Amino acid sequence: MNLKEIKLQFETDLSELFEDKNELLSIFWMLSEEYFNITRLNFALDQSLSPNNNELLKFNSASVRLKNNEPIQYIIEKAYFNGLEFKVNSDVLIPRPETEELVEWITENKLSKPLDILDIATGSGCIAISTYNNFNNTNVEAIDISEGALIVAKYNNKLCNNKVKFHKADALNLKNNSYFNNKKWDIIVSNPPYVRNLEKTEIKQNVLKYEPGLALFVEDKNPLIFYKEIMLYAKQNLKPKGKLYFEINQYLPEEMKQLATEIGFNNFELKKDFKGNYRMMMLEI
Repeated sequence: MNLKEIKLQFETDLSELFEDKNELLSIFWMLSEEYFNITRLNFALDQSLSPNNNELLKFNSASVRLKNNEPIQYIIEKAYFNGLEFKVNSDVLIPRPETEELVEWITENKLSKPLDILDIATGSGCIAISTYNNFNNTNVEAIDISEGALIVAKYNNKLCNNKVKFHKADALNLKNNSYFNNKKWDIIVSNPPYVRNLEKTEIKQNVLKYEPGLALFVEDKNPLIFYKEIMLYAKQNLKPKGKLYFEINQYLPEEMKQLATEIGFNNFELKKDFKGNYRMMMLEI
C-alpha cells in the first residue's frame, strides 16, 4: 500500500472515534512521521511514497491502540511543552496547554538573580525543566511520590540537557522531610491532583482509562488536601517576597481564596486560562 491508500484507510477506520477531521489528520501525520519518516510535505511532493512492511505493522498496531482510546502521546511516547520535547507514558500526565500558561506566568518577569525553585508533584518534569530552561542562574528541584514518574522526569532532564534535581518525596508530608524542611525557596510551583471524583463524568474516556489516577483525582470530601499542605509548607519555607504558584480546579477558585486567607496569605491573585476559566493562582509572602 502507498501512503495515499493508507491515509484513506486510516480515515475510514477512525472517523467515528474522531469527529473532528482536522484532529484525525493531525494524528495521522504524527504517526506517519513517527513510523514512516514521511511528513505532510513529503507526501505533497510525492503521493506514491510507500512504507515497508515492518513500518506498516507498527503503524497498524498504533491504529489499534487509537481505536481503544489510548492517547496518541502515549503511543508515540512523546509530547511537546513550552517548545521542548518530553517523553511521556502512563506513569505521567500528558502535559497540557493550561500548564504551559502557568509556566509562562512564572517566567514572564525574568529575574537575573540566582533563584531557588521547587516543583511539587512534578510528573513528567515538564514544569521544572521548562522553568529551568527559562531562567538563568537557577537551582530547580522537583519532587514526586511516584517512582515511575521520577524515572520519566529524570529521562526528560537528560533529554533537555538540564540540571534539575529530582527527589522522591510526599507532597503531603514535606514538613517532616528533613531535607525539604530546612530549605528556603524563591518560588514554589505545583500542579497537584485536584479533580474530584464527582467530576469524572466530565473526563474523556482516554484520560480515565490511561492517565494515572494518582496524579489526577482527590476525594470529594477533601478536594483541597494538597493545596492546604503545600500552602502550609510554603508559608514556612518561602523566602521574603517569595511566590507560590498553582494550577487549580476551575470550579474551586473561591474555595482556594478562602483557604489562602485562612492560612495567612493576604496577597494572592487568580488568573484565567485561554478558555476563560480560573485555572491558576499566585500567592506571595
